[in-house]
Amino acid sequence: MPTVSIEAMNKHLAEISQCVSLGAIALLILDGAGWHGSPRLVVPDNIVLLPLPPYAPELNSVENIWEYLRSNWFSHCVWDTYEAILDACCDAWTQAGGMDRQTLRDWVIRYNTDGLAGLADRPRPGRQPRLAEAQRREVAKWVEDGPNLKTDGVVRWRCADLRDRIAAKFDVHLHERSVGKLLKKLNFSSMSGRPMHPQSDLEAQAAFKKTSPDWRAPQSRGSLPAGRSKSGFRMKPASASKAR
Repeated sequence: MPTVSIEAMNKHLAEISQCVSLGAIALLILDGAGWHGSPRLVVPDNIVLLPLPPYAPELNSVENIWEYLRSNWFSHCVWDTYEAILDACCDAWTQAGGMDRQTLRDWVIRYNTDGLAGLADRPRPGRQPRLAEAQRREVAKWVEDGPNLKTDGVVRWRCADLRDRIAAKFDVHLHERSVGKLLKKLNFSSMSGRPMHPQSDLEAQAAFKKTSPDWRAPQSRGSLPAGRSKSGFRMKPASASKAR
């Protein structure tokens, strides 16, 4: 920002608030600048302002760092361009803090471009998947349709079977564990129903269910014989003294 004002401070506070983790509180130490203590400041709920006592710059760790850098690297120096100032600051900070110079310079450039959001970790591309999107959809269709006993030789898929078919179809050789991870990404579970034998007779099974007697008919509480408990054991008769 070209100027420092209350409006600029409010924008700065809003930007810091967006970078604070969920459920965390940011503690912001402020010196005695006029725009730091204005009643017109809009302080987000996840930020707490801690003003320093007046005329006590030694309590501010940032002031101590800058004083150390100015005394050892920046005294009696004049630079021609902003890039020269940036290079000098990066050189001084890397020597003082033992940090890689290129990493620090990248941070400065990212902050100047995107603000605090530019300092957050960016997603890394990682290694490209071995199977393309169309190939993964085809594998998912294999699993949903199930194997063919004549062509595949199995009645249910195993990771080893899918591994061999993927290698034969796409010329991509995967480990069994990699096939299991692929199935998990495709939202398939390792739990499955019992496979159906290709020679099973569904009509005979249905007829058997209809004609088979129900050997475990539920009994109501009132159908229990007298003198027996719910567990089936005979109860001892109570004595006359206990019955009174």
